[in-house]
Amino acid sequence: MINLKFIHCADLHLGSSFEGLDGIDDSQLKILINSGIGALTKVIAAAVAEKVDFIIFAGDIFDGHQINLSLQLKLKNLFEKLQNHNIYVFIAFGNHDFQNLDKVNFYFPENVYIFPNQVTTKKIIIGNDEIAVTGFSYGELWVKSEIANYPQHLDVKWHIGMLHGAAVEDDSLQNYAPFRLNELLSKNYDYWALGHIHSRRILNEKPPIVYAGSLQGRNNKEVGAKGFYMVEENDGQLCPEFREVDGLKWENIDKSISEIRTYENVEAELIQDIERKTSGNNGLTVASINLKINAKNTELLVNLQNEYLLRTLRRRVGKEVFIRKINYEIFTGDETSHLDQEILEKVKDGVFNEEVIGDLLGKLKDFEFIDDHFKNENVIQEILEKAKLNLIEDVDDYEDFRS
Repeated sequence: MINLKFIHCADLHLGSSFEGLDGIDDSQLKILINSGIGALTKVIAAAVAEKVDFIIFAGDIFDGHQINLSLQLKLKNLFEKLQNHNIYVFIAFGNHDFQNLDKVNFYFPENVYIFPNQVTTKKIIIGNDEIAVTGFSYGELWVKSEIANYPQHLDVKWHIGMLHGAAVEDDSLQNYAPFRLNELLSKNYDYWALGHIHSRRILNEKPPIVYAGSLQGRNNKEVGAKGFYMVEENDGQLCPEFREVDGLKWENIDKSISEIRTYENVEAELIQDIERKTSGNNGLTVASINLKINAKNTELLVNLQNEYLLRTLRRRVGKEVFIRKINYEIFTGDETSHLDQEILEKVKDGVFNEEVIGDLLGKLKDFEFIDDHFKNENVIQEILEKAKLNLIEDVDDYEDFRS
């Protein structure tokens, strides 16, 4: 008797770009660029080593729908390794890598099955058992609910559903194949392999309805352990077990500095915070530091603005960590500043909005990269904090003059 065993992963986003990498070392950049295909290579190695029956890719294997030939060739070579070990591959394209499969061909080996744009069931034989896998590929960016087109559990040993989509509660516009949990349960499938949400979640345990999360984090919103699920038959059920893929991690380091401190003291503490946060990681860690700072820490604020602190931390942490950015927010109180917070909030709402920024940019807004840059919330926040610091200094100077 052969127990079914397969891998469920999703949201690889191969070919995605990275932002905020000024100052990165060449060796670190190489790790970052190759992190996606490197993570996939580890999945393939695990599949071969543990003799799985197939791998499910539940959408967004690529970051865009215009897929370059180099990436296709790399995948073809990896899939051929699986073919040599009689391992099937099931692929469904998602909202990022949507394809009109009536017009596009992929020249992958015969062990690879790409689901068409209509809900389809593919059957295979594993040992003496018949297995059914049902799913579909996005043909365009937005897709309505397709759950009604999924059949009930067929007369097979195992029936698995693949779906790249969002629960109705998480998809206010309902553009990404929305579903309700009870709709999935009503099909009586043995396992639902979900994609689209980048954090791993188990929506239901019996039967398992599982978001694998992204295989490899791509930015500081996708922190912590990433990987895939190894799913194995046990006592008449399919049981998922998370497997972490090491190589690259993203981390956020948050710190509040409410008291007036020396710059040297804060720098030393940040080094310790970084070491604690990244000590257990294998491979490269890309870290963002988020500070809340008392406005009276003027020496620290100066060294933040001229990026001296950023350069110092990058030099001291070593090649295993890249400090991507230091974000900071200045807070004040009656005891530390005469700047009225209510007035500051009104100024922020009146000045730091899309219309005013658009007027200030003028014709520069016609350049897409400039327009995108100033729509970035982190950029606006950074400008706001610098403006706030200048206002605080001006008010404090005025009060010193009056006294």
